Amino acid sequence: MVIARSTAWPSKALRLARLLVLWLAAAQAVAQSPPPAPARGKTLGITELRATPAGGISVGSFHVEFEATQLDDIANRISRQLMQHEGDAGESVYWLCYTFTEKTQKERLWFISDGEMGGANHLVTGVIAIRLSPTATKTTECRAPSMPVDKIAFDNGLWLGQSKQELRSKLGAEPQANRGWWSYRYSGTTPVQSGGRTTTFDVTSQLDVELRDSRIAAIRASQIYSN
Repeated sequence: MVIARSTAWPSKALRLARLLVLWLAAAQAVAQSPPPAPARGKTLGITELRATPAGGISVGSFHVEFEATQLDDIANRISRQLMQHEGDAGESVYWLCYTFTEKTQKERLWFISDGEMGGANHLVTGVIAIRLSPTATKTTECRAPSMPVDKIAFDNGLWLGQSKQELRSKLGAEPQANRGWWSYRYSGTTPVQSGGRTTTFDVTSQLDVELRDSRIAAIRASQIYSN
């Protein structure tokens, strides 16, 4: 992985704040299909993990890695799509949105780049995925992929429609409720190749899941590196 930044690295407290700002800024977008807003005050519980819950996501044969893959890379591979944007400077957010209707269940997926942490290259810092109704269709802002996609999953195999038991097998902890949001968090360090040498970076990662009838109906995942 190559990490490149034009801004100063934030403190650990600021990194945690940036994760919240990422979702709130996305929620304020005015386009027709902005990323959905986080459900404030409705998180049922938080599980602290010993490893990052999600370092990336695979869409068919294409792998997206947090803070390494650019939004342009996604558009070039999955489908040419207008990059949407809202906000200014450090409060800005950029995203691409896709609708998958050819799979067993219909899904919508947002790839998000925080205006500050994603840098000028718009590196992916977050992903939001939701299950759609059986009658849902693609939209102008959330097009269908132009590449074949038979499977979507995070690096740990987690995806929409899975059960609480599958959450436990993949993340080591099972939510204590059948409905609502549950958060998995990790803060630690990781070696990163940068400029031909290995540097130890702090990493803050969070994965939120929404359960409906004991199955995953929505996922929010984000990851930020700093030193």
